[in-house]
Amino acid sequence: MTSYVKQCIHCGEMISKDAKYCPKCKSRNPFIIRCPECFREVTKDQKECSCCGRKLIVKCPFCGEMSFVLDQCEKCGTCFLIECFNKRCGEMVFFQNEYCTMCGRRLK
Repeated sequence: MTSYVKQCIHCGEMISKDAKYCPKCKSRNPFIIRCPECFREVTKDQKECSCCGRKLIVKCPFCGEMSFVLDQCEKCGTCFLIECFNKRCGEMVFFQNEYCTMCGRRLK
């Protein structure tokens, strides 16, 4: 049986093309970059999401450097994701989101 693999755009690991996350770098989107607010596909040359208008360059709360809205800071590598407070949900969401993208619970 032939196995089809694809390279993770974040770390270069070769993983199954239907993988939902990368087991090496833990990226939730190993093949495309998505807006953390509306999940529309975005590129690193965009300054804001063309769908929802969210700014795609943020200040890291840990190192203070500017970084693109990936799962982790491009400078210090600290994870930008926080767990939803809803015990039944537990979705990992972007730290600046006001609401959980899965269950809708207010995060702040």
